[in-house]
Amino acid sequence: MLFLAVFCGFLAENQREHMIEHQREKTYINSLISDLKGDTAIIKYVISFCITKVHGMDTLSQLLNKDMLSTEEEKELYYLNSRYAASVLRPAGAGVQPGPVPQPQTAARRPVADRSVRCRSP
Repeated sequence: MLFLAVFCGFLAENQREHMIEHQREKTYINSLISDLKGDTAIIKYVISFCITKVHGMDTLSQLLNKDMLSTEEEKELYYLNSRYAASVLRPAGAGVQPGPVPQPQTAARRPVADRSVRCRSP
């Protein structure tokens, strides 16, 4: 009888552990998904920013290679130079700084996900 009671206790404890692990897995996966969504948004922003900058630098290069510029082209050259080329030639920390760049999300704000990761780490 005692053996049966101990065995049933072992089965109950094993089932409880399984349920807790399953909850941790769900929490970790949800945290991972939300982090990936945030990181994907940041990557899209950075890619579009880089594409815009490359197009601006390309236009600037084309304008600089022209022999004669119209008044509108001179204005565009001035704008593009101040927007793109000045940031390349200016020393770090000098002049106008770009706006804040969003930072990737971290799991640090979700302690449950952190504990789950630490439990799984070797």
